[in-house]
Amino acid sequence: MKDLFSNIFKKLKNPSGTVVFLDILIFLVSIVATVLFLVSANEGPLSYIFYALSAVSFFYGIYLIVIIFPKIKERIRTFLQSNPLTRKMMTQYDFRTVIFSTVSLFVNVAYAAATFVIGIISRSMFYISFSCYHISLLVLRSGAVLLYKNRDDENFEQKSVQRHLSCGIMLVILPIALFSTIIHSLIYDIKLLYADLMIYAVAAYAFFKITVAIINFVKARRDDDYIVRSLRNINLSDALITLFMLQVALINTFSAEGENITPMNFVTGAAVCFITIAIGIYMIKASFSKIKNMKENQNGEQG
Repeated sequence: MKDLFSNIFKKLKNPSGTVVFLDILIFLVSIVATVLFLVSANEGPLSYIFYALSAVSFFYGIYLIVIIFPKIKERIRTFLQSNPLTRKMMTQYDFRTVIFSTVSLFVNVAYAAATFVIGIISRSMFYISFSCYHISLLVLRSGAVLLYKNRDDENFEQKSVQRHLSCGIMLVILPIALFSTIIHSLIYDIKLLYADLMIYAVAAYAFFKITVAIINFVKARRDDDYIVRSLRNINLSDALITLFMLQVALINTFSAEGENITPMNFVTGAAVCFITIAIGIYMIKASFSKIKNMKENQNGEQG
Protein backbone atom coordinates (compact mmCIF):
# COMPACT_ATOMS: atom_id res chain seq x y z
CA MET A 1 0.00 0.00 0.00
CA LYS A 2 2.85 2.33 0.86
CA ASP A 3 4.46 1.62 -2.52
CA LEU A 4 1.14 2.30 -4.26
CA PHE A 5 0.77 5.75 -2.69
CA SER A 6 4.43 6.48 -3.40
CA ASN A 7 3.96 5.67 -7.10
CA ILE A 8 0.80 7.79 -7.30
CA PHE A 9 2.61 10.70 -5.66
CA LYS A 10 5.51 10.39 -8.14
CA LYS A 11 3.13 10.37 -11.10
CA LEU A 12 1.32 13.44 -9.76
CA LYS A 13 4.59 15.21 -9.07
CA ASN A 14 5.92 14.49 -12.57
CA PRO A 15 2.72 14.13 -14.59
CA SER A 16 2.47 12.49 -17.98
CA GLY A 17 0.09 13.57 -20.73
CA THR A 18 -2.51 11.10 -19.46
CA VAL A 19 -2.49 12.68 -15.98
CA VAL A 20 -2.90 16.16 -17.48
CA PHE A 21 -5.81 14.97 -19.62
CA LEU A 22 -7.51 13.30 -16.65
CA ASP A 23 -7.15 16.44 -14.51
CA ILE A 24 -8.75 18.58 -17.22
CA LEU A 25 -11.54 16.03 -17.70
CA ILE A 26 -12.25 15.77 -13.96
CA PHE A 27 -12.24 19.56 -13.60
CA LEU A 28 -14.72 20.06 -16.48
CA VAL A 29 -17.05 17.28 -15.34
CA SER A 30 -17.01 18.45 -11.71
CA ILE A 31 -17.69 22.07 -12.75
CA VAL A 32 -20.68 21.02 -14.88
CA ALA A 33 -21.98 18.83 -12.06
CA THR A 34 -21.48 21.61 -9.51
CA VAL A 35 -23.46 24.06 -11.65
CA LEU A 36 -26.27 21.55 -12.08
CA PHE A 37 -26.44 20.94 -8.33
CA LEU A 38 -26.52 24.68 -7.63
CA VAL A 39 -29.24 25.32 -10.22
CA SER A 40 -31.40 22.46 -8.98
CA ALA A 41 -30.72 23.37 -5.31
CA ASN A 42 -30.25 19.66 -4.66
CA GLU A 43 -27.41 19.36 -2.18
CA GLY A 44 -26.21 16.10 -0.74
CA PRO A 45 -23.10 13.93 -0.27
CA LEU A 46 -22.65 13.59 -4.04
CA SER A 47 -22.69 17.36 -4.57
CA TYR A 48 -20.02 17.83 -1.90
CA ILE A 49 -17.86 15.23 -3.63
CA PHE A 50 -18.05 17.19 -6.88
CA TYR A 51 -17.33 20.45 -5.03
CA ALA A 52 -14.20 18.88 -3.60
CA LEU A 53 -13.17 17.40 -6.97
CA SER A 54 -13.55 20.76 -8.70
CA ALA A 55 -11.41 22.47 -6.03
CA VAL A 56 -8.71 19.79 -6.02
CA SER A 57 -8.50 19.55 -9.83
CA PHE A 58 -8.40 23.36 -10.07
CA PHE A 59 -5.47 23.74 -7.69
CA TYR A 60 -3.68 20.76 -9.20
CA GLY A 61 -4.21 22.42 -12.60
CA ILE A 62 -2.38 25.49 -11.30
CA TYR A 63 0.49 23.21 -10.25
CA LEU A 64 0.52 21.67 -13.75
CA ILE A 65 0.70 25.11 -15.35
CA VAL A 66 3.64 26.06 -13.13
CA ILE A 67 5.71 22.99 -13.94
CA ILE A 68 4.64 22.45 -17.57
CA PHE A 69 4.77 26.04 -18.82
CA PRO A 70 8.61 26.30 -18.73
CA LYS A 71 8.86 23.06 -20.73
CA ILE A 72 6.35 24.28 -23.31
CA LYS A 73 8.11 27.63 -23.47
CA GLU A 74 11.47 25.93 -24.09
CA ARG A 75 10.02 23.74 -26.84
CA ILE A 76 8.45 26.75 -28.54
CA ARG A 77 11.75 28.64 -28.26
CA THR A 78 13.64 25.71 -29.81
CA PHE A 79 11.12 25.49 -32.64
CA LEU A 80 11.31 29.23 -33.34
CA GLN A 81 15.11 29.16 -33.24
CA SER A 82 15.08 26.56 -36.02
CA ASN A 83 13.52 29.03 -38.48
CA PRO A 84 15.74 31.90 -39.78
CA LEU A 85 12.91 34.47 -39.82
CA THR A 86 11.55 33.73 -36.35
CA ARG A 87 15.09 33.44 -34.96
CA LYS A 88 15.84 36.91 -36.32
CA MET A 89 12.64 38.24 -34.72
CA MET A 90 13.63 36.75 -31.35
CA THR A 91 17.20 38.02 -31.33
CA GLN A 92 16.94 41.41 -33.10
CA TYR A 93 14.77 44.02 -31.39
CA ASP A 94 14.97 46.41 -34.35
CA PHE A 95 13.76 43.80 -36.83
CA ARG A 96 10.96 42.72 -34.46
CA THR A 97 9.82 46.32 -34.11
CA VAL A 98 9.56 46.81 -37.87
CA ILE A 99 7.70 43.52 -38.37
CA PHE A 100 5.12 44.29 -35.68
CA SER A 101 4.73 47.84 -36.98
CA THR A 102 4.10 46.48 -40.47
CA VAL A 103 1.43 44.09 -39.17
CA SER A 104 -0.25 46.82 -37.10
CA LEU A 105 -0.14 49.03 -40.18
CA PHE A 106 -2.83 46.93 -41.86
CA VAL A 107 -5.00 46.94 -38.72
CA ASN A 108 -4.74 50.72 -38.50
CA VAL A 109 -5.57 51.08 -42.21
CA ALA A 110 -8.82 49.18 -41.60
CA TYR A 111 -9.56 51.29 -38.49
CA ALA A 112 -8.90 54.58 -40.32
CA ALA A 113 -10.95 53.48 -43.33
CA ALA A 114 -13.90 52.46 -41.12
CA THR A 115 -13.77 55.80 -39.29
CA PHE A 116 -13.64 57.68 -42.60
CA VAL A 117 -16.64 55.75 -44.01
CA ILE A 118 -18.62 56.47 -40.83
CA GLY A 119 -17.72 60.14 -41.20
CA ILE A 120 -18.90 60.23 -44.82
CA ILE A 121 -22.15 58.40 -44.09
CA SER A 122 -22.97 60.50 -41.02
CA ARG A 123 -21.54 63.68 -42.60
CA SER A 124 -19.44 64.21 -39.50
CA MET A 125 -16.27 66.28 -39.77
CA PHE A 126 -15.32 64.91 -36.36
CA TYR A 127 -14.97 61.35 -37.69
CA ILE A 128 -13.36 62.51 -40.92
CA SER A 129 -10.78 64.64 -39.10
CA PHE A 130 -9.76 61.81 -36.80
CA SER A 131 -9.59 59.47 -39.77
CA CYS A 132 -7.29 61.91 -41.59
CA TYR A 133 -5.13 62.13 -38.46
CA HIS A 134 -4.77 58.35 -38.39
CA ILE A 135 -4.02 58.28 -42.11
CA SER A 136 -1.28 60.90 -41.61
CA LEU A 137 0.30 58.72 -38.92
CA LEU A 138 0.02 55.73 -41.26
CA VAL A 139 1.94 57.65 -43.93
CA LEU A 140 4.68 58.47 -41.40
CA ARG A 141 4.83 54.86 -40.22
CA SER A 142 4.93 53.54 -43.80
CA GLY A 143 7.79 55.88 -44.67
CA ALA A 144 9.81 54.65 -41.70
CA VAL A 145 9.18 50.99 -42.54
CA LEU A 146 10.15 51.49 -46.20
CA LEU A 147 13.36 53.26 -45.19
CA TYR A 148 14.28 50.37 -42.89
CA LYS A 149 14.38 48.07 -45.93
CA ASN A 150 17.36 50.10 -47.19
CA ARG A 151 19.33 49.76 -43.97
CA ASP A 152 22.32 48.37 -45.94
CA ASP A 153 22.71 51.78 -47.62
CA GLU A 154 25.89 53.53 -46.46
CA ASN A 155 23.86 56.70 -45.80
CA PHE A 156 21.17 54.85 -43.85
CA GLU A 157 22.05 56.41 -40.49
CA GLN A 158 21.87 59.94 -41.88
CA LYS A 159 18.57 59.21 -43.67
CA SER A 160 17.07 57.59 -40.56
CA VAL A 161 17.92 60.65 -38.46
CA GLN A 162 16.38 62.93 -41.10
CA ARG A 163 13.25 60.76 -41.16
CA HIS A 164 13.15 60.95 -37.36
CA LEU A 165 13.33 64.74 -37.63
CA SER A 166 10.53 64.94 -40.22
CA CYS A 167 8.33 62.64 -38.10
CA GLY A 168 8.95 64.89 -35.09
CA ILE A 169 7.93 67.99 -37.05
CA MET A 170 4.71 66.29 -38.20
CA LEU A 171 3.90 65.21 -34.64
CA VAL A 172 4.06 68.88 -33.64
CA ILE A 173 1.92 70.12 -36.55
CA LEU A 174 -0.79 67.42 -36.64
CA PRO A 175 -2.05 67.80 -33.01
CA ILE A 176 -2.40 71.57 -33.49
CA ALA A 177 -4.73 70.96 -36.43
CA LEU A 178 -6.53 68.19 -34.55
CA PHE A 179 -7.11 70.35 -31.47
CA SER A 180 -9.29 72.73 -33.51
CA THR A 181 -11.48 69.76 -34.44
CA ILE A 182 -11.75 68.79 -30.78
CA ILE A 183 -12.80 72.32 -29.84
CA HIS A 184 -15.36 72.33 -32.65
CA SER A 185 -16.83 68.99 -31.54
CA LEU A 186 -17.14 70.16 -27.93
CA ILE A 187 -18.72 73.50 -28.83
CA TYR A 188 -21.34 71.89 -31.05
CA ASP A 189 -21.73 68.85 -28.74
CA ILE A 190 -20.94 66.28 -31.41
CA LYS A 191 -21.58 62.75 -30.17
CA LEU A 192 -19.17 59.87 -30.77
CA LEU A 193 -20.94 56.54 -30.35
CA TYR A 194 -20.34 52.89 -31.20
CA ALA A 195 -23.13 50.45 -31.90
CA ASP A 196 -24.11 47.85 -29.28
CA LEU A 197 -21.22 45.66 -28.09
CA MET A 198 -18.77 47.26 -30.54
CA ILE A 199 -17.69 49.73 -27.87
CA TYR A 200 -16.33 46.92 -25.68
CA ALA A 201 -14.24 45.55 -28.54
CA VAL A 202 -12.91 49.05 -29.24
CA ALA A 203 -12.14 49.51 -25.53
CA ALA A 204 -10.14 46.28 -25.38
CA TYR A 205 -8.26 47.23 -28.54
CA ALA A 206 -7.49 50.73 -27.24
CA PHE A 207 -6.20 49.59 -23.84
CA PHE A 208 -4.06 46.88 -25.44
CA LYS A 209 -2.72 49.42 -27.90
CA ILE A 210 -1.80 52.04 -25.30
CA THR A 211 -0.21 49.45 -22.96
CA VAL A 212 2.01 47.99 -25.69
CA ALA A 213 2.85 51.46 -27.03
CA ILE A 214 4.02 52.73 -23.62
CA ILE A 215 6.15 49.64 -22.96
CA ASN A 216 7.79 49.86 -26.37
CA PHE A 217 8.24 53.62 -26.07
CA VAL A 218 10.31 53.10 -22.93
CA LYS A 219 12.32 50.29 -24.54
CA ALA A 220 13.02 52.30 -27.70
CA ARG A 221 14.70 55.09 -25.72
CA ARG A 222 17.66 52.75 -25.21
CA ASP A 223 17.85 51.89 -28.92
CA ASP A 224 20.33 53.66 -31.20
CA ASP A 225 18.27 53.01 -34.36
CA TYR A 226 16.31 56.18 -35.13
CA ILE A 227 13.84 54.30 -37.33
CA VAL A 228 12.87 52.16 -34.33
CA ARG A 229 12.51 55.30 -32.22
CA SER A 230 10.33 56.91 -34.88
CA LEU A 231 8.05 53.89 -35.13
CA ARG A 232 7.61 53.64 -31.37
CA ASN A 233 6.85 57.36 -31.01
CA ILE A 234 4.33 57.24 -33.86
CA ASN A 235 2.67 54.17 -32.32
CA LEU A 236 2.36 55.94 -28.97
CA SER A 237 0.82 59.02 -30.60
CA ASP A 238 -1.61 56.79 -32.47
CA ALA A 239 -2.55 54.94 -29.28
CA LEU A 240 -3.15 58.19 -27.39
CA ILE A 241 -5.63 59.53 -29.92
CA THR A 242 -7.40 56.15 -30.03
CA LEU A 243 -7.70 56.28 -26.25
CA PHE A 244 -9.16 59.79 -26.42
CA MET A 245 -11.78 58.72 -28.97
CA LEU A 246 -12.66 55.79 -26.72
CA GLN A 247 -13.10 58.05 -23.71
CA VAL A 248 -15.43 60.36 -25.64
CA ALA A 249 -17.48 57.39 -26.84
CA LEU A 250 -17.67 55.81 -23.36
CA ILE A 251 -18.76 59.06 -21.70
CA ASN A 252 -21.34 59.76 -24.41
CA THR A 253 -22.70 56.23 -24.07
CA PHE A 254 -22.84 55.84 -20.28
CA SER A 255 -23.20 59.39 -18.93
CA ALA A 256 -26.52 60.54 -17.49
CA GLU A 257 -28.76 62.61 -19.72
CA GLY A 258 -28.10 66.34 -19.30
CA GLU A 259 -24.74 65.76 -17.61
CA ASN A 260 -22.04 68.26 -18.61
CA ILE A 261 -19.20 66.13 -20.03
CA THR A 262 -17.48 68.89 -22.03
CA PRO A 263 -14.78 69.78 -19.44
CA MET A 264 -13.60 66.16 -19.12
CA ASN A 265 -13.37 65.65 -22.88
CA PHE A 266 -11.63 68.99 -23.30
CA VAL A 267 -8.99 68.21 -20.66
CA THR A 268 -8.27 64.76 -22.09
CA GLY A 269 -8.18 66.04 -25.67
CA ALA A 270 -5.82 68.87 -24.73
CA ALA A 271 -3.59 66.46 -22.76
CA VAL A 272 -3.35 64.08 -25.72
CA CYS A 273 -2.43 66.91 -28.08
CA PHE A 274 0.16 68.40 -25.70
CA ILE A 275 1.76 65.00 -25.04
CA THR A 276 1.99 64.34 -28.78
CA ILE A 277 3.51 67.78 -29.35
CA ALA A 278 6.01 67.10 -26.53
CA ILE A 279 6.98 63.82 -28.20
CA GLY A 280 7.47 65.68 -31.48
CA ILE A 281 9.64 68.36 -29.84
CA TYR A 282 11.71 65.66 -28.14
CA MET A 283 12.22 63.94 -31.51
CA ILE A 284 13.28 67.21 -33.14
CA LYS A 285 15.72 67.98 -30.34
CA ALA A 286 17.21 64.47 -30.44
CA SER A 287 17.52 64.63 -34.23
CA PHE A 288 19.36 67.97 -34.23
CA SER A 289 21.66 66.70 -31.48
CA LYS A 290 22.47 63.57 -33.49
CA ILE A 291 23.01 65.56 -36.70
CA LYS A 292 25.39 67.86 -34.84
CA ASN A 293 27.37 64.91 -33.48
CA MET A 294 27.53 63.30 -36.91
CA LYS A 295 28.90 66.51 -38.44
CA GLU A 296 31.49 66.86 -35.66
CA ASN A 297 32.61 63.26 -36.16
CA GLN A 298 32.77 63.78 -39.90
CA ASN A 299 34.87 66.94 -39.52
CA GLY A 300 37.13 65.13 -37.04
CA GLU A 301 37.76 62.32 -39.51
CA GLN A 302 38.54 64.80 -42.29
CA GLY A 303 40.89 66.75 -40.02
